[in-house]
Amino acid sequence: LRTFRYRGVEMSTTLDDLHYIFSASPSLEDLKLVVVKDSFITTTAITSPVLLHRLTSLTLTLTNRFAIHYLLNIMICPSLLEFEFHIYAGFQELESEDRAYFEPHRIRDFLVRSCSTPPPLEKLKIGWLSIKHLLPNYVESFKGLLVSLRNLKSLQMSAFAVNDAVIEMLTIPPGDPAPDSTTTTTITNT
Repeated sequence: LRTFRYRGVEMSTTLDDLHYIFSASPSLEDLKLVVVKDSFITTTAITSPVLLHRLTSLTLTLTNRFAIHYLLNIMICPSLLEFEFHIYAGFQELESEDRAYFEPHRIRDFLVRSCSTPPPLEKLKIGWLSIKHLLPNYVESFKGLLVSLRNLKSLQMSAFAVNDAVIEMLTIPPGDPAPDSTTTTTITNT
């Protein structure tokens, strides 16, 4: 199996089921998961890492904080070139501890844990629907993520992420060499 697409909306699939699929598919190259579920049983027994050494493209669209933590902690993807990460709040945002937040340090930790050298990631797309999905340490955490991505050529992010500190991080100081023409940054109002 080289490509796997999964869309689970309030179904009985557990995170353990996804772990079994990943473990049985070490040749995955492209993985897209959309898991729109308010809560998961937090006693997931399987926490062993899964090496997906051929995975080059990963898209995660999640609504639940526990699911984000679980998936980013079990997957090891040393060849990852493209990563899309979306927090989907749906029509009714969760007002509980299960609500997903954009936590850049979790993405950085996932990428750094997957590679012994700087992550090969070239394209990062991150999106969420509201400022409510940002934590207080967002600026420092986001800067840590960007600094760790030395091979990044394309960054696309939600307009909610943009503030003065982010613009400062993305600004090239006068006198510094300009990035090559393949480097792009896109800010969308999604």
